[in-house]
Amino acid sequence: MVLNQDGVMVKKGILLTNSKQVPYKNINIVAISQGIFGKIFNFGDIEISTGGDGTDLVFRHVANPEEIKKKIQTAMG
Repeated sequence: MVLNQDGVMVKKGILLTNSKQVPYKNINIVAISQGIFGKIFNFGDIEISTGGDGTDLVFRHVANPEEIKKKIQTAMG
């Protein structure tokens, strides 16, 4: 996951890459889920939902998920 000035981008793959970018203006919901170990060791899953177009991104096992959520929400305006 990469946070840049335009939005949130995810790249997958090594030889064949696939990337998807969601502009901040299209993000409706940023949600975090953490289990007991995630709360203890400060990691969790971040789900980004855009609503209407059905684009959902899920980032698993992200360190400091609350901090990342705050950065996304700040960039959303």
